[in-house]
Amino acid sequence: MVTMSNKDNVNAQENQTPSLLRYRVICCAKDMQNMFEDNKLEEEIEEAVKSFFESLKTGEIISILTHNYYVEIDFQALPSVAPSDIVSKLKSSTSKKILKSNPAIKAKYAGLWSNSYFIYTLESK
Repeated sequence: MVTMSNKDNVNAQENQTPSLLRYRVICCAKDMQNMFEDNKLEEEIEEAVKSFFESLKTGEIISILTHNYYVEIDFQALPSVAPSDIVSKLKSSTSKKILKSNPAIKAKYAGLWSNSYFIYTLESK
């Protein structure tokens, strides 16, 4: 029978690739406005979301779909990171970028995202 010492066990755990959990989040536009039907704004939102996940060390984007008044984002993250923290930072970061480059939206809607969102886990592949 082969047994591992504590040192060998720690080294084996360090060499393991952490498994990532997959999520889908749906973020609605402020006051359910059809602000995302503008193709330029749709591209800006997609770019802002991709940029956010590139800077994130604990998760990565899988896909993004933009609809008339909501955005559907699939991402994966380490299980040690709360998905609510990621979504909170995502909404804040993207809102700042979009509103800075589109002052008309800031004046008209007083924000980009509604306060709520819907998130659930996806089946691992």
